[in-house]
Amino acid sequence: MEDPAEILSKKLLICMYGNGEFVARDFYDLGTAHEKNPSALKKAFFALNPSQRIEIRDEIQSFGSKAVGFGRALENVHCPEWLSNLAEKTVIFFDSVPPEDPKLKDSNRGGGSPQDILSKVPDYDAYTSPEPKLLGYEDDDPTKISDSR
Repeated sequence: MEDPAEILSKKLLICMYGNGEFVARDFYDLGTAHEKNPSALKKAFFALNPSQRIEIRDEIQSFGSKAVGFGRALENVHCPEWLSNLAEKTVIFFDSVPPEDPKLKDSNRGGGSPQDILSKVPDYDAYTSPEPKLLGYEDDDPTKISDSR
């Protein structure tokens, strides 16, 4: 079984960055990882160099309210309220992680498989920002998502 950071880095490096394939399921998976395994998401983000992350983030943002229509329909999702502004929520996940980790500043992460690249990225315990605010929770209640973002 693959490590969650490896799965996420493949989505980011191969599907999104390498092949230009942007589908709603991947956006939703990034949100789920942010909620359930933020350290794996952070590690996957740091497998990308800053310019790759910005390029992917900007592309996702360009989808706007149409993001949910890319790829197969999302069914039986645990947070259906995310679907109305999926691209916007996904961009929040990108913005929640600093653009670069100082420990990686001089590291050459380019080239190689996602596994090779991830081997150069340290493990992370969690985000430095409070998660409820990143997801737009109202009053820190994860059952109520705000549409104000």
